[in-house]
Amino acid sequence: MANLADTLRNASFRGVPFFVEQADRTAGRRTQTHEYPQRDDPYVEDLGRARREFNLTAFVVGADYVAAADRLLEACELAGSGTLVHPWLGSMEVTLQTPARASYSKALGQATIDLSFIEAGKLVFPAAVASTQKQVALAADKLSVSAADDFTKTYKING
Repeated sequence: MANLADTLRNASFRGVPFFVEQADRTAGRRTQTHEYPQRDDPYVEDLGRARREFNLTAFVVGADYVAAADRLLEACELAGSGTLVHPWLGSMEVTLQTPARASYSKALGQATIDLSFIEAGKLVFPAAVASTQKQVALAADKLSVSAADDFTKTYKING
């Protein structure tokens, strides 16, 4: 069996390294529950995968622990998403969900930073698609007009 320490990655956010005391993540589905009058059973509608959240308790140690914590906090204040190297889950594109909170301990020579990330995802707009029903209705209207034009050109009523 492999040693756990051999499989862990060095944690960082936007290239700023830190150690991880503990980590957790969420996983699941988004749902909407529909409950109706006079019905005992609800209907649960599946709306797709829920967003993934990653919470880390990070820490930095050493003589320059305050400067190291400041570098991590500066990385947290940059706009947009950034790359998180999670010790257990690897590299991922994330956005800081809530402001980072730092605590300093002079006696231990360390700073602890609570980080809460959410997967960044991609900006994708809904794609427009042709309405088959509308296209059939328009084609039927054109056919009606064309048939009426053809009828008036072909048949003449005299007297």
